[in-house]
Amino acid sequence: MNVDYKAILIKYINDGPYCFAKPQDWQAMSVGELLLMLDAQLDKEPYRTDGHSYTVIPIGSYEELCAYRPYAPDWCIIESEDAYDEHVQGGKRFYLLERDDMRSFRRKIFGAEYPYDNFGMSLIAVCVDERGHVVSVTSRWHFGSPELYDRYLTPPALEQLLGRRLEEFIPRRPVGIRSILHLSDTHARHRELTSLPMADIVVCTGDFTSDGSEEQALDFMNWLCDLPHPHKIFIAGNHDHCMYGYDVVEGLPDNVHYLYYNSVTIGGLKFHGVPLFMDDIANGTFQHQIHHIPTDTDVLLTHGPSYCVCDLADYGRGAEHRGDPELAREIAKLKLLYHLFGHEHDTYGLARIEGTTYSNAALADIHGNLARSPRLLHVDEDDRYHLSHLWPEE
Repeated sequence: MNVDYKAILIKYINDGPYCFAKPQDWQAMSVGELLLMLDAQLDKEPYRTDGHSYTVIPIGSYEELCAYRPYAPDWCIIESEDAYDEHVQGGKRFYLLERDDMRSFRRKIFGAEYPYDNFGMSLIAVCVDERGHVVSVTSRWHFGSPELYDRYLTPPALEQLLGRRLEEFIPRRPVGIRSILHLSDTHARHRELTSLPMADIVVCTGDFTSDGSEEQALDFMNWLCDLPHPHKIFIAGNHDHCMYGYDVVEGLPDNVHYLYYNSVTIGGLKFHGVPLFMDDIANGTFQHQIHHIPTDTDVLLTHGPSYCVCDLADYGRGAEHRGDPELAREIAKLKLLYHLFGHEHDTYGLARIEGTTYSNAALADIHGNLARSPRLLHVDEDDRYHLSHLWPEE
C-alpha cells in the first residue's frame, strides 16, 4: 500500500501546534526533514484494535497527570496547572485510557491511519462531567480545536475499544437526594392520602384535579405545601385546565416547585418537567418541548408515558399502547435515572430499561377511586435503586 506520509505529516502540522506557519513552508521539505523537525518517526505496522487491552486510570490531581508528561507533552492540560484547573471546573474530571503498549511509544510515531494509528490510540484522555457523561475525548494526537475531538473518538468508538461503555468504569458521584415519593392522578382526592412515608422529595406528575377548577388546584397546592417532606415538585396534567399558561405559580414556598417546561436542581439531581395540555398538543408546543429536554436531565417528569412503557390501556378497542412515540425516541437519547409519569390508570407499575427506571404512579383507578399507593424510590450513591411501597403492588 502506497502511503503519502508527507501529506500525513503536513496534516498533523496544520491541525496541531504548528498551524501558525504557512503551508508552503512545509511543502518544500522532505519527509525526512519533517520527521527531524517533529522529532518523530514512521510506523509501518497497521493499526489494530484486537490483541490489545486498555486500563482506565482516574486522574485526581494535576500531579497525577504530570506522570504522563513524557508520553503526551502536547496536551494543554499537562502544560500548566492553571490549564488543568480550568478544564476540571464545575465538577469535571479526567480519565486516561492506557493501552498495554503505550509506554513503548516515547516519540511521535506516525502510522498510515493517522490519527487512528497505533501511537495515537495508545493513550486517550476523556473528560467527564459530574454525572459521568463524556464531555470531550482526545487521543495522543492532540488537536487544538475542541470541535475536532469527537470527529474521530466518539463514545461508541470508546465502547468498541474498551469492550463496554466507559460509564461502567466510572463511579457515580454521590447525590444529596436519597428518596423520591412519586404520586400522580389523585383527581382531587389527595387528602385521602394519609400517613405518607418520608422522602427527600415528593413528586406529583399531574391530574391533581378532577374538574380543572382553581378551587381544586389551590386545595392541592395547600395540601402539598403542608406536607413535612423537605422538597416538593409538581407538574400539570390534562385535567388541570386552570394551570394552562401559568409558567410561574406565585406564593409557593421556596421548597415547592411547579415545573412548566423548565428544570430545577435539588441535591445534585436535575428535574425537568413537561406538563400535558391539549392546547399545547394542538398548537405543537408539546412536541417542540419534548425535543428540547435538557441533555443533563436526571429525572424527567411528564404526565403521560412514553410508547410501550407502562402505557397499555383499553378504551373499548382492546388493550393498546397509548404512550408517545416521539417522547420515547427523545428519552432513548438521554441518560435518565428516572422517568416519572402517570395518566394511564390501567398500567400503574414500574419498569427498568437500559439504566432508566420508569414509574407510572397513577393512583386513581378508572372509576376515580384511589386504589394504589404512592411509590417510594430510594437512590443510593451508585445511582442504583431500591423500591418500597405503602402496600404491595396489585
